[in-house]
Amino acid sequence: MSAMLFADLLGLAIFLVMVGKFGFTAFYAVVYVYTAEVFPTVLRNVGFGVCSSAGRLGSILVPYVLYLGSYNPFLPYIVMGIFTLGACTVNIFLPETFNRKLPETMDQMQKCRR
Repeated sequence: MSAMLFADLLGLAIFLVMVGKFGFTAFYAVVYVYTAEVFPTVLRNVGFGVCSSAGRLGSILVPYVLYLGSYNPFLPYIVMGIFTLGACTVNIFLPETFNRKLPETMDQMQKCRR
């Protein structure tokens, strides 16, 4: 029975691994460019540091997620794939910055949010 389950979920596991690798690569490409655009000049360094730290926190937690493999060999891949798909979904709601004047101060940032 276990071998049958392994064969059935192998395609799903490979798919989620590839989605996870793509998501991590896309995150690091997006966080550096997008952070510089979204935060006003006075907060840019702080915002960049927080976003970069969030990415590094994920890297720290990955070995602990791998321990879930002792319960089910596919569980780490499924968890990482679900988190990646969730992060990609949340990114859809980020504001568009193309051809827009970016905020330079906190007052301008507050006016852009309204």
